[in-house]
Order: sequence, then C-alpha cells, then structure tokens
Amino acid sequence: MTGRVLAVLASVVLVLSLTAPASAQCIFEQEAYEIAREAYIYAYPLVLMHVSFQQFTNYAEPTGIVTQAPYNQFSHAKAFPPADFKTVVRPNVDTLYSSANLDLGPEPMVLSVPASGRYFMLPLLSLWTDVFAVPGTRTTGPNTARDFLLVGPEWRGKVPSGLEVIRSPTRFAGIGGRTQTNGVADYKNVHKTQAGYRLTPLSAWGKGNYVPPKGKVDPAIDMKTPPPVQIEKIDAATYFARFAAVLKDNPPGSFDYPMIHRLERVGFKQVNVSISMPRRRRSNWHSSAPSRTARRRSPKRPSRPAAKARRAGSTRPVAARTGWTTAIAPASPCAVSAKTCRRTPCIRRFRPIAKAGPSTATAGMFSISLRVGSRRSMPSGR
Repeated sequence: MTGRVLAVLASVVLVLSLTAPASAQCIFEQEAYEIAREAYIYAYPLVLMHVSFQQFTNYAEPTGIVTQAPYNQFSHAKAFPPADFKTVVRPNVDTLYSSANLDLGPEPMVLSVPASGRYFMLPLLSLWTDVFAVPGTRTTGPNTARDFLLVGPEWRGKVPSGLEVIRSPTRFAGIGGRTQTNGVADYKNVHKTQAGYRLTPLSAWGKGNYVPPKGKVDPAIDMKTPPPVQIEKIDAATYFARFAAVLKDNPPGSFDYPMIHRLERVGFKQVNVSISMPRRRRSNWHSSAPSRTARRRSPKRPSRPAAKARRAGSTRPVAARTGWTTAIAPASPCAVSAKTCRRTPCIRRFRPIAKAGPSTATAGMFSISLRVGSRRSMPSGR
C-alpha cells in the first residue's frame, strides 16, 4: 500500500471517528481505522464511476469512441480498438462495442434492440458496477425485436403497453454493448445491427423518430486527468462528501447491510436532512399567523449556540427528505479512546460549524452542520 493511500486512510479515521455524531457507537481508534479503511474501499467504485461518468458524458454528441457521448445516447465503435486502447482493460477483438451512459433521474428511457441472428449483448451496469440485466441473443433470444423500459429505483409511473420494465438499482447506469464481428470485412453488416440499438425518452416514445439533443459541454470538468488520479488528489472530507451526495440517488444494494451497519458505527448513516429557509420568512411557511396570546408569551431563552446561530441568520427546518450524512468538520482532540468510553463520554454537545451556510439546506444529500466534541476541548476562537 502506497504512502499516499496510508495518508488518506489516516485522514479518513479523523473524518469518520473523531467527528462521529452522538448516535455513533463508542469505538477505539484501531477499530475506527479498520472501519475507515473498509469504508474507503467500499465507496471507491461509486465515487470512481461518478467521476468517470462526468468525463464520459461531457460531449456535445457521440464521438464514435467507446463511452464518449452525452447522457442517454449510444456511442458505437466503427472498428476494432487499436493496440493502445485503454478505456477497457482488455477489449475484445471479435466484437464492436456500443456503449451508453444513462441518467434515469429525469425520466425512464426505452431501450430498443433489433431482431438479429447475430450474437450481441447489452449488459446494463449500475453505478456500483453490478450487472443487473443483459438483453441479448443469449438471454432474451435471437431474431426478436424487443423494447425495454429502463427505469430508476424510485420511478412508479404508468408503463405503456408493449414495454418490458427493467429497473435499475441506481439513477445512473451504463450499457457496455458488444456485437459479433467476423473480421474487418464484416464491419458494414455490424454497423446495421448497431443502428438498431436505440434509446428514446419515455415522453418521446411512439411520437416518430426521436432525434436526441446535443449535450452541454462543461469546461470546468477535468477531461485530461484520469478519474483514479483525480480521486487520489482529493482529501478524505471531500471524498466522503461526494460519496454521501452520490448515494442520494444511487443507494447501496440490499446485500450491503453488513457494510452499512459498520459505517453507522462511526456516524455515517441514513438520516432525514432538513430543508431550511431563513427565519425572517416565517409567514411564508405557516398556514396561519400565531394568535395574539402566543405572540405575547416570552419565548424560552435559547442556549448559547442557538443564540449565536440565530444572530448569524439561522434557518428553520420546514420539510425533510431522506439522505446520507456524516460529520466531516475538523474536530477537537476528543478522540475515540478509553477516556471516551467512560461513563461521562466527551461527546456531549453539538455546536454549529462556522460557514456551514448552504450545506444545511441541501436536502437529501450531505450535511455538515454539526461539530462534535466536549465543551472542555472545543477549539477556541470559532
């Protein structure tokens, strides 16, 4: 294991153990380190694929190179890959690839496959890189045209007749298609089969030939640095913040409970995150004004942290959605140690983080609005 990875793991321990919320169990540093290492590895596929998808889809139109196309559009390889091709570690030399990156959040997509006796397969991968369906001659049969409705994990709409539903476990998914190619002389025939693979938004289904719009190119996305290198350069707080944000629409599988329960022990767990609004706009989110008697009553004196937050322009929760959260702010030296596990634990008090700002209003994603530590060891001047 490289020194870089060890350094990241050390910071992960600080992130996940020293700042664990009060609901986290009392654990020792060595076990916190082990859980942090497992958490980093567990999160890596999801974070890596999310960064990769940002690069893969940052094009105005398909380039003809595998993976390079806007969301929900195929990019068909027209020839065998050259010897220096590295997008796929070991590319086939007897098939032509057809890839697509899907965003099923806005609406479902209809995947159409042609009636062909030629061998083909269209594996569907979740953002966790799990294959959850493989339309193709081996599975759905040869010489049969089919239309599949690809839907996200939360979609519950009406299914048009003639469409078979395939539910993706994550909002983002990928298609790594392959079509049998009998040498260079067979290219032209394969291209005809590839043209039969189509992706159509459900809203455009049955309304004639669909022409996908051009994608929006974001110049802020780093297109040169490989995704693994980008991930190596980010700190642990950013890494787990991104992981928590991506989990919102790309949840763990039902078979991941052992790992999820382990993460909960250091404070990384699913919670209800509040959507907040400025307190001064109170009349907008109360159905009726308070009574005159209620207005005359003196409010209970707030605690010192609450008073400070109110002076800084605090927010009031008005709704909630499910999301993922963990505390990632620098914590006091109140470490997970034997002293922590005495009757009077050092995890006693929550304190607002300076400059938390909009993070507390990000529904269903990631909240860093609380700091954990003892009053005695809380850093001063904050």
